[in-house]
Amino acid sequence: EQAIQTALKAIEVEPNYGVAHYNIGNIYAGQGKFALAQRHFKEALRIYPNYAEVHSNLGQLLAEQGNLHAGIEHFRRAIALDSALFRAHLNLGVALAKQGNINEADAPLREAARLNPQSAEARFYLGSVYAAQNRFDLAAESFKEALKIEANFAAAHESLARVLSAQGKRQEAMAHYQEAIRLISGRRAAPKAP
Repeated sequence: EQAIQTALKAIEVEPNYGVAHYNIGNIYAGQGKFALAQRHFKEALRIYPNYAEVHSNLGQLLAEQGNLHAGIEHFRRAIALDSALFRAHLNLGVALAKQGNINEADAPLREAARLNPQSAEARFYLGSVYAAQNRFDLAAESFKEALKIEANFAAAHESLARVLSAQGKRQEAMAHYQEAIRLISGRRAAPKAP
């Protein structure tokens, strides 16, 4: 709250202080105050229309509220301004997939994975797209890469299990299902059946 008050005082002194609006937008977004966050992101863009990070964050806010079309427009604008923005590529791919544009979603997700090789999240979403395309070998590889980065990623274990099951690799699938259940429940894995 003090950070918001300080930024608001800075805006009183300099109304065109776009960075303050951006920071306030981020704080409000983190607090779930989406209308206020959106207002400050838009004000930052009025002042600095080519501020790639603001486009990316506003896009994420809009997409999370269900306005995928507007979110996608902002992600694309952010990428056009700064092609190295990992989060913009990731969120563009996720939004396209949610919109049903699975084939279009894999390029930004591959770029996100390239930009941030240590992102389990990028590998997970890329695997999800491959699975939706029935490209099970690539999906399994992506989920396994996600798990190399983040071994306790329950959703990656579960998704990998589904893919392995579809490939007829039931025993390996069961091991990942069991690990997903263990992680989700916070308990030790059940002993193997006799």
